[in-house]
Amino acid sequence: MRIPVFLAALLFLPSMAGATPPQIVWASETLFGFTPDTLYVLRNIEDNMGRPTAEQTDIMLVARDRKTNLDIRILPVARMIDRGSEYTFMGETEQFATLPPENRINPFDVMAAEKLRPLISKRLLPPDLDVVAVKAGPEAFIITDSYTGQGRNYTLPYAVISSAFRANLNATRDAMPAYFVEGGSKGDDLLRDVAFSPAEDCTVEGLSPLFEGTENYTTTLETTVAWIINVSCANDRTMAAHEMFFVTAPQLWTG
Repeated sequence: MRIPVFLAALLFLPSMAGATPPQIVWASETLFGFTPDTLYVLRNIEDNMGRPTAEQTDIMLVARDRKTNLDIRILPVARMIDRGSEYTFMGETEQFATLPPENRINPFDVMAAEKLRPLISKRLLPPDLDVVAVKAGPEAFIITDSYTGQGRNYTLPYAVISSAFRANLNATRDAMPAYFVEGGSKGDDLLRDVAFSPAEDCTVEGLSPLFEGTENYTTTLETTVAWIINVSCANDRTMAAHEMFFVTAPQLWTG
């Protein structure tokens, strides 16, 4: 059963007045920019480090192949830590710290150098509008698009969601290894090899059309439409809430 994102976190947390909470790791993304072949997002990894009030955050710029929805580059941006109000009891002298990763980059330098079209202010439509509706089919999410005058269907297969979440989150850890793993060398990295069922554990949180073809990307005046889709997956057994953006195959716009 799919549960709301904010409740997914709470189900993993016992009462703060009781036992120490387990380690929980969340992944979320913010749209940043795109080219004809690649979607760029800022990925946030948040980790409570198994403490009631702590939060450790990694930020990276991700380049995602639009055809496969697999990450092809992950560039570290920042690593920060808030050890929580209990830091003095852990024998630590500072609550807040910035831990700059090696080879860190400025995302806006990449935007300028690679001539990205910005998506920073892109607003997502809710998935339950009359003009663009999302249905969970037996093997895929089906997006029915009347918003652009097409009345066409776009699909996002569950198999694509499953493979992309697993591969992209594993690649995240390859690019920026975990700062903390509960249990040390014998513990499990909660971001690796995530186990979930897209049909049962995922929902579409929002989506937005992506128009192309009129700004020097083709030699014709044809315009295509693809859909950027924000998918959130979580369950109360194996995985806290993770979010990821996907891009559908484009179709010719005749509106």
